[in-house]
Amino acid sequence: MRRIGFRYKLLRNGSEYARIAPLDGNSPRLSMTRSAEKKMRFTGVFSSTAIGPSGGAKEINWYSDEIQPTLVIDGIEHPICVIMPSTPIEQGNGKTSMISLDGFDRCARLDTAHAENILHFSSGTPYITAIKQILALAGIYSVIATPSSATLQEDREDWDVGTPYLKIANDLLAEINYAGLWFDSIGNAILQPVVTPSVNNINHILSDRPRDPRVEKIERLLPGYSIKTDTYTTPNVFICTCSNPDKDGDLFAVAVNDDPISPISTVSRGKRICRNYRLNNISSLDALKAYANNLCQESMISAQVISLTTALLPGWGVYDVTSIHYEGIDAICSEEAWSMDLKVGGEMRHDLKKVVYNLG
Repeated sequence: MRRIGFRYKLLRNGSEYARIAPLDGNSPRLSMTRSAEKKMRFTGVFSSTAIGPSGGAKEINWYSDEIQPTLVIDGIEHPICVIMPSTPIEQGNGKTSMISLDGFDRCARLDTAHAENILHFSSGTPYITAIKQILALAGIYSVIATPSSATLQEDREDWDVGTPYLKIANDLLAEINYAGLWFDSIGNAILQPVVTPSVNNINHILSDRPRDPRVEKIERLLPGYSIKTDTYTTPNVFICTCSNPDKDGDLFAVAVNDDPISPISTVSRGKRICRNYRLNNISSLDALKAYANNLCQESMISAQVISLTTALLPGWGVYDVTSIHYEGIDAICSEEAWSMDLKVGGEMRHDLKKVVYNLG
């Protein structure tokens, strides 16, 4: 039997200085949505009094302090994320003072900080360097980045005054086929390429087979699941064009899913369903081809969504790949969304897009 607990640490300048506690009968909720600009959201009702290490009350600065929800299993702490409160609402009834919290991960820092002038990036600047400069403008310095040799191919002043830094960072990431910006459990900014789920990059295994010899780590599944399939609108031909006055002519790339193994391919359907994409900038023609191929691969994992429930589990991020072996389902999936009710006996709900092609 696991012993479950929770801690809600208040961080000031990145370090814990106090803790807050939820009101009795209230269970905070944490959710991740992969497609959202701000990936993590946290809500809950807490005592408005923060307690420091010595047991005394501490003053909270909601303009700059952050919250780190932490799952405690058998006495071991598992940080889940770092949250920036957005609209704290303090209330009282003469007996109890409480604070209602709604906040997001550190992407909120970049979303609320806007360009104060036209930003200039010189031709030849490495993309990763430019993105780190944007993060620094929003006060983000702790970055874990997968190296990239891609550089800006011309001087850039693409974004108007007032553009959120989050948009600028994500625009630059997309141009080198990197995933949208996200932050890990201790608040590091993660810059990583788009990953197609396969047997080679599995992060989690959800299985009802406790003696399955193929797996070493098996997470706890609860009874029940649902599967939703959408094969009507999913495209199988992707036409990508990049038009920019600084380039010599348009760049053009096409990716086609014509593999008979895929149920949404041109061969299986007997028809071509095209979708056009126009980009303002891209690092190179090879990058545009990779962009088209990524769209094609993404379509191959989006036709079927599996929803299921587990016990509360540590170590879940944003772009995780999950393998499922349950009730006759054997699939590799992209974790599209999850949510946790942070209470003893709480559950974790998962929405996973099944890979229907390219299992690696």
